[in-house]
Amino acid sequence: MELLNETDNDLAMALPPYETATSFGARRRRCVKANRSIAKLVQHANSIILHWDARRADLFLNEFGQRFFGYSEAEICGRHVMGTLVRKR
Repeated sequence: MELLNETDNDLAMALPPYETATSFGARRRRCVKANRSIAKLVQHANSIILHWDARRADLFLNEFGQRFFGYSEAEICGRHVMGTLVRKR
């Protein structure tokens, strides 16, 4: 969600400077709505979607990935990506 909010802000800043405040607000609302739709698709996709930062700490694992790897959302955040993908038996 944080990444999608950041994308939303980037899109809003990329709008041409000649737009009026009214059109800017309308376009921003459309961007927010589109980002919510994308977030919903990512969360409920029938494939593993994993996002990590430069330190390779997990930031996001969608519902399918959580079921596949057997983690809850709370367990995944902050783990090293290799600890998520590779389990010791």
